[in-house]
Amino acid sequence: MGTIRAARIESVSANKPKRQGKTLGGCLIDVPTGGVITRGLSMPHSPRWHDGRLWLLESGTGRLVVMAAAGGRCEAVAELPGFARGLAAHGPYAFIGLSKIRETSAMDGVPLAARRGELKCGVAAVDLRSGRVVGLLEFQTAVEEIFDVQLLVGARFPEVIGFQQETLSHTFVVPDAGSPAPGGSESLPDSPPAPAVLHEGRAPVRDVLGHGFSGAVRGR
Repeated sequence: MGTIRAARIESVSANKPKRQGKTLGGCLIDVPTGGVITRGLSMPHSPRWHDGRLWLLESGTGRLVVMAAAGGRCEAVAELPGFARGLAAHGPYAFIGLSKIRETSAMDGVPLAARRGELKCGVAAVDLRSGRVVGLLEFQTAVEEIFDVQLLVGARFPEVIGFQQETLSHTFVVPDAGSPAPGGSESLPDSPPAPAVLHEGRAPVRDVLGHGFSGAVRGR
């Protein structure tokens, strides 16, 4: 598939302020050819190929849409309770980032602005077969905007640690069974490695022995 990009193209004149282009001034472009696939979108974001179809977010309406098989039309799949930005799909489900509208944003004429007081920040899970929102992770404080969503398939408890000294001092790594030792082909014993013992504060981790590591365990 070619590279697809969502864009907002605005026509500016004395009689048409720039911000009015947010309402229906968006389009979808095939980057290699420069051809416009469809127009008339309200603040499009995050076009994605999935399961042989082209999906994208129409942020100005808070909708997940899919391109029709013919005719260059977009069909609404789901309406979401936020400014939709950031889309990832796996199997029959889509995971969509939702944001609140900034108080300083000029959203005159944008359909989503009529629901400004109802919008949420978080990640919604949508069943692509029915268009139903089947789950919502909501940030109720501190976070008000999501810019992208990525899936870590097979990861059960991922964590972004950062470089804060207090966090690093309570973080430990444990080896995979059978990982080779540095500088040689020797493997860990066939018996399962002893588990990490976690306590409040520092957490002793046994049988690390300088072998290759994977995974991270927080000690607090």
